Amino acid sequence: MRLDMKIRMQNDTNSKVKSQKSKRLFWFFLFIFHCSLFTVLYGCTYDRDIEIVKNAVRKYNKTLIDVYRDLKTDYLFGVASPREIGHVEVAVTDFKGKNLFMEAEIKSIEFGKIDKKKNNEMDVETKEKWRFRHLMLGSKKEVRPWKDIEYNMIYHIINEKGIWLVNRAEFAKDAKKK
Repeated sequence: MRLDMKIRMQNDTNSKVKSQKSKRLFWFFLFIFHCSLFTVLYGCTYDRDIEIVKNAVRKYNKTLIDVYRDLKTDYLFGVASPREIGHVEVAVTDFKGKNLFMEAEIKSIEFGKIDKKKNNEMDVETKEKWRFRHLMLGSKKEVRPWKDIEYNMIYHIINEKGIWLVNRAEFAKDAKKK
């Protein structure tokens, strides 16, 4: 009987050890799975946000062309923050005061560093080539001929209620004119 009890005790001990190993292994793999899932989801979200932010900059620039041609800053709603719209309004008011408007074309845009500041803020650096000219309101007489210019820009982008908006656009220090 003693031998039988020893075998049972040994089997119980082996079962407990196997059970503990199984539990540890289960928790280890669950941890690895969650880490992998987090990495995949965070990485995909970040890449998707980068493309969305690039598109927000492209849309802002295309809208800016329309704003300076038609002298209407309301085009910027849904593209820029009230802060940036106010900044553009100053330039539009200046054009109106001089009885001018601007035609522009963006020839190219290259995206550089994109820096995620917080969940709802990113800074986007670009190198842009533009072509523009100034015309008189009404007569459309050319006042300043076409000019090519290259800018290095920094766009400060914010996410408001799920929409990425340009909060501030500024020239980088090394912007050069041609």
